[in-house]
Amino acid sequence: MPQHHLRTGRAHERTDPLGGPAICHQLTVDRADGSTARFAVTGVREVPKSRFPTDLVYAPSLAASLRLVTCGGSFDHTVHSYRDNVIVTAVPR
Repeated sequence: MPQHHLRTGRAHERTDPLGGPAICHQLTVDRADGSTARFAVTGVREVPKSRFPTDLVYAPSLAASLRLVTCGGSFDHTVHSYRDNVIVTAVPR
């Protein structure tokens, strides 16, 4: 199956056909100065939106890190939204 590239703003994520990070587990971010930051994925977690782990996602970190939040799970047609969030955590490579 082919892999996909998602582009949201300046962040690029290579994903597998089921929506998860690809085998390489690498994220790249194009910076305003023209350089590229590379990150290695350290975790992928799907959680119901009703149990969003605010502390995990928004807690300060002493080390450089990246937290990417996107939609996941099944689509709820009554509210026009996905039921879950997928949270990807990553560190600089």
